Amino acid sequence: MIKYCTNCLFPSTKPDLLFNNDGICNACTNYWNRPEINWESRSQEFKKIVKWIKSTNYWDCVIPVSGGIKKLKQIEKLLSIGADKISINTISYYDDKFIKEAVYNFGSQCIVGSIDYRLIENKRICFSHSGQKNENKELENWISELEQLGVGELLITPINLDGTMNGYDIEMLEKIATKVSLPIICSGGCGSYEDMLKAIKAGSDGVAAASIFHFTELTPYGAKLFLSEHNIPIRS
Repeated sequence: MIKYCTNCLFPSTKPDLLFNNDGICNACTNYWNRPEINWESRSQEFKKIVKWIKSTNYWDCVIPVSGGIKKLKQIEKLLSIGADKISINTISYYDDKFIKEAVYNFGSQCIVGSIDYRLIENKRICFSHSGQKNENKELENWISELEQLGVGELLITPINLDGTMNGYDIEMLEKIATKVSLPIICSGGCGSYEDMLKAIKAGSDGVAAASIFHFTELTPYGAKLFLSEHNIPIRS
């Protein structure tokens, strides 16, 4: 029997192990009980990461940062120590003034609208709080709202596919690509270089991948080479 979390709708066949008495899954419980972000400590850690990147041969890359951002001073701090782009998700649903101010102060090219969604009854529904809270907004409608707020690009992740390496949500890309004026970065589900090519041909301007670089022999360099061989313009 499959039971669903009453908060994030995560499915499980072992509800006694993964859910509390209120029907909330462990991931949601852990999220709500997490400690506040220590921004000074985070800034120092990020500074170390930037320093390491600059010391390697991989410096010619864009460095995006995300997670817990809800103040202009946080954005300013991250940019001052090396971030190129700031990806914002949760606060977008509750404070559109903040998004407009971020775009005004730092430029639309710097502010990325991050969207996490789940496929629920054939509808793509947006979630916030690291995929734990259902915002009851359909993907296409929320994209339109973010466009109006002035973000410079979109990072779109299907929670159902994230980490599975079963391929991107190509159907979603084909559906929205002609309707969206902003650059799209698709994320979640990449399992091969071919998946990247399919996503780009479906309308994505960029692709994000993680699991294939952690758990397979595939590499970012190999991805660039493969895409270049298929006539996809790649930053060297």
